[in-house]
Amino acid sequence: MFVIVKGQVVDSKKEPLPGVTVLLKGMTIGTVTDSKGNFSIRVPQGVDSLIVSFIGMQTEYLKLEKDKLEYTVVMKEDVTQLGEGCCDWLSGI
Repeated sequence: MFVIVKGQVVDSKKEPLPGVTVLLKGMTIGTVTDSKGNFSIRVPQGVDSLIVSFIGMQTEYLKLEKDKLEYTVVMKEDVTQLGEGCCDWLSGI
C-alpha cells in the first residue's frame, strides 16, 4: 500500500527550484522537481521521511505527517559548498 505525496520546492525567496532530487529515506527510489519546482512521489507504507537535495543548497529532511499529502519545502543556500574551489587559482599570487 502507498500514498501519493505532492509538493513544491522553493528557495528562500519563494522562487521555485527545478531539478531538485526528492528521495524516499532509506531507499534509492525518487523523483525530480519539474520546471515549476513541483514533485509527486509514491510513498510506500513505512516510509516516514523524504530527502530533498540540490547542488548549492542544504539537504532538507522532510518528516511526513499522517494524513498530510501536500508539502512546501524551502531550501536554504549551503554557503560552505558555494565557497569551495571558487578561488583556488588565487593562492598562487
